[in-house]
Amino acid sequence: MFDILGYKYINEAKEIIKNKSNPNWEKDVRIAMSRVYRYYKKKLPYFRENIKSILKVFELENLLSNEFLPIDSKPILYSDYVIPDDVKTEEDAINMVMSLVFNERIRLSIACDGSIDFMKNPLSQQCIVSSAKVEENCKKENISCKRYSCSTNLSEGRFHSFCVVDFPLKDGSTKKYLIDCTYRQFFTYRNSFLERIGLVGFGGCCMGTYMLMDESRVSTAEHLLKYGFIEMTPENIKNYFDGFIFEGRNGGFYAEKGKEFLDEDDYIVEYNFTDYLDAIDGKIKLPNDWMDMLYTRISNPDIVFDYNLYSTTNKKYNNYNVK
Repeated sequence: MFDILGYKYINEAKEIIKNKSNPNWEKDVRIAMSRVYRYYKKKLPYFRENIKSILKVFELENLLSNEFLPIDSKPILYSDYVIPDDVKTEEDAINMVMSLVFNERIRLSIACDGSIDFMKNPLSQQCIVSSAKVEENCKKENISCKRYSCSTNLSEGRFHSFCVVDFPLKDGSTKKYLIDCTYRQFFTYRNSFLERIGLVGFGGCCMGTYMLMDESRVSTAEHLLKYGFIEMTPENIKNYFDGFIFEGRNGGFYAEKGKEFLDEDDYIVEYNFTDYLDAIDGKIKLPNDWMDMLYTRISNPDIVFDYNLYSTTNKKYNNYNVK
């Protein structure tokens, strides 16, 4: 049976997405996409029986694959670093990391479209090769480097790949940096809507949205997006890997809260930075993902995940017609 109302919502969303001159584009897109997700969460109890409708939603999302969330994500292609003969100080270490990132970004730009304008490409599905190239360049320079490929709960997997480099300094201390040259892929609008959570056949909301909820996470994300690396401080470790955990949580996790609507206080992670370091090194196992998305329908499709679409004063929807 042709889904007239669902396709109506999809077509309306398409027109809103295409209207880039709209000064309220971000807000209107979020509302339109949320309306689509909330409609289909009630309409699609099973995955296999509704492939056509699901593909229509995927096609809609693809229109947003080159539109980025409101964070300064333009890479800084610094070229004024000086490669030291030997790393003795923190400045030496930073210069070495800058060199590694610069070389990898140039390679990525050539692989993408021949330009150095990364704003044209979200760098999706390129993390495995990119981190392997960084590791390869580290070996050439005799730099200590460990490459990780992890699932969203930080066990071994192919969700995302990155490198950690460390430098023993002359004063006896050690500086460690995480290099991730393809982090921008998590900051497109394509799958970054909270109301996507719990829709059968979809993997929840991308980590970029969660990174923007907290000033500390914004600071970590913005530095990584601009410079391609972050220092492995407790704060940065916590923020960076919180994003993995958020992305691995789908409707089942949040439904257990038993709440009518969720606000930003519900989007927190209980793990600390040592938990994350132990997890990526295989010393401990964090709980499995909540991504049983193909066959499990969210128990209450009326849960509001995007608290910006909800009035906490009137306990009613804000004229957004997203129910």
